[in-house]
Amino acid sequence: MTMSAQAVVCQVDMVRGNGRVIQPFTSHGLDQREACKEAQKACRLDLRQRQRNGSNMQVSCQLVGVINTGPLPPMPNPGPTPNPNPYPPVGNCDYELDGIAQVLSSGGWRARQHAVADLVRYPSPRAIAMAVKALNDNDSDVKNAASISVNELINLIDMNYDSIPVMQAVAPLLKNGGWKQRQAAAKVLGAVYTAEAVIPLIDALNDNDSDVKNMAQSSINKVIGNPDLKQVVRQNKQAFSQLAKSGGWKQRQQTVKVLGVAQVPRTIAIVVEATGDNDSDVSRAATNAMNSIVQARNYSSVNMNIIAKLDELYRTKGWKVRMNAVKALGATYNPTARPTVLRALDDNDSDVRRAAQNALRNL
Repeated sequence: MTMSAQAVVCQVDMVRGNGRVIQPFTSHGLDQREACKEAQKACRLDLRQRQRNGSNMQVSCQLVGVINTGPLPPMPNPGPTPNPNPYPPVGNCDYELDGIAQVLSSGGWRARQHAVADLVRYPSPRAIAMAVKALNDNDSDVKNAASISVNELINLIDMNYDSIPVMQAVAPLLKNGGWKQRQAAAKVLGAVYTAEAVIPLIDALNDNDSDVKNMAQSSINKVIGNPDLKQVVRQNKQAFSQLAKSGGWKQRQQTVKVLGVAQVPRTIAIVVEATGDNDSDVSRAATNAMNSIVQARNYSSVNMNIIAKLDELYRTKGWKVRMNAVKALGATYNPTARPTVLRALDDNDSDVRRAAQNALRNL
């Protein structure tokens, strides 16, 4: 393969071993740093498209660099002590971030302050994660510089292509470190263009710091507006079910709210069960979510497993859950649900009996 001056090659971890390149192209008139940025952008565009197609979800654009003028030289014959990388790329952005990481771990406070400020020159998932971590520094000037860098990187990073890598890099920082780090991590997750951030953000609602919880709540309100929310809920139904049952009250409340916004019919049993929660805010949110789901255009197409689960809830739960299970069964317009609704006509609770009479009209 022949490349002209400053030809840029982008590889991801998955294809490093067999030498394939995902995105080669030529950039004229750019210095190495600018060419490196263009390489990163092109790689992430390609990777984001693959992620949307459901592949390569665990890889990232790490090997990015500028190749010297002319054709790529042949690989040398293996010798007794082979060089694993005889032709390293020049001007590698990841290499420059390695240098910043070294300063942040061992430099004096002034060096650390300047290093964290330099992160904005390399907008990437790794850079923003480093800036968030720097908020744990023991020097106030370094932390102030880190806070500025986090805010600037949120605006500089192209979230159309880097949302998933940013989420993967930053979400773990919600669970450790000081409160400033956790708050900043929640803020960053609110800026991504994927609803996948909603689960770690719901987890953060159990944080022991009110500022972190408030930021997590603000970010949840943002990410649930992303168009992939339905897909995220479908793929993580068990996680949402667990949060609705065993999380703190705020986590349970926000979980059922998210399910109500997503309107995924297969989650109806989760919210119906949550209508019996012992916290009134959770119960109210679950009732609203249930109404939202049963009003969705495709709710009446629920399968037999959902009808069976609603029947189980009717047979085993308290009056409020029984009442809402009957309502949900009536909204299916499926005659298979009729036996359960008929039994509910003799329920010992008047609200359940009334709900059964109304539901029977649809069956």
